Amino acid sequence: FIFMACTLNFGFFIGDIDRPELIEAAAAVVGAGDLEQVLRSLVAEAKAATGARYAALGVIGEHGVLTEFLHEGLTDEQTASIGALPTGKGVLGTLVREKRTIRLHSIADHPDSYGFPPNHPPMRSFLGVPVAAGGRAFGNLYLTEKDGGFTDDDVMLVEALSRIAGSAVTTARLQERLRSMAVGEDRERIARDLHDSVIQDLFAVGLALQGIAERVTDPTAASTIEESVDRLDLVVESLRAYIFQLRATGDRGQLDDRLQELVSRMGSAY
Repeated sequence: FIFMACTLNFGFFIGDIDRPELIEAAAAVVGAGDLEQVLRSLVAEAKAATGARYAALGVIGEHGVLTEFLHEGLTDEQTASIGALPTGKGVLGTLVREKRTIRLHSIADHPDSYGFPPNHPPMRSFLGVPVAAGGRAFGNLYLTEKDGGFTDDDVMLVEALSRIAGSAVTTARLQERLRSMAVGEDRERIARDLHDSVIQDLFAVGLALQGIAERVTDPTAASTIEESVDRLDLVVESLRAYIFQLRATGDRGQLDDRLQELVSRMGSAY
């Protein structure tokens, strides 16, 4: 669904840019599955298509603070030695505020340059491009350290890729909402089936057993049947609690455990 929805817009986003790497990068981004895969694919493909040494995507939260920061190019050891990830200061904050593409030959020359923390690798050339989703600012794509600096073609390529990614983000969000709705509808359907079918059937079995117990002359057999009816009553009460829990929570593991317990108890009731 993501791939179909976004590829329909390739012509509009790409315009007159004739670069095969953009087509390949765009296909990789929109072909990704969930939202995190879309974002990670965007970072990786933008890095590969431009030849940048480092690439990152900052997701904008409340008050312009970066709440997520996905990056490519740094080793795990480098990431650990740097410490806390960026939150949107310096040039990154400028990009958040101004919501426009920024290209720099040297980050240090920008008046908003904030500097780098200890153990951070050198980063000079810079290309920052906003990513919008559903008409609203979603995040920013950052590329640094390209030999010779970023070209006009790089700017057009990354801007086109960011617009394609924005469309993919919007579609991925929609898919997540639809999946959540589907899960909710499944839970409601299961709860309704349990109440309308299973509980009613158990009531019918219990009533039938009570009728049989009244006609049985053997005391031991009658007592056994009555015990089965009592166990069925407990199962019905447990099912009612399960239905309430099913409608009130999405904790699938807890619900599965409860259902397994109910299956065992129902099996012992007969």
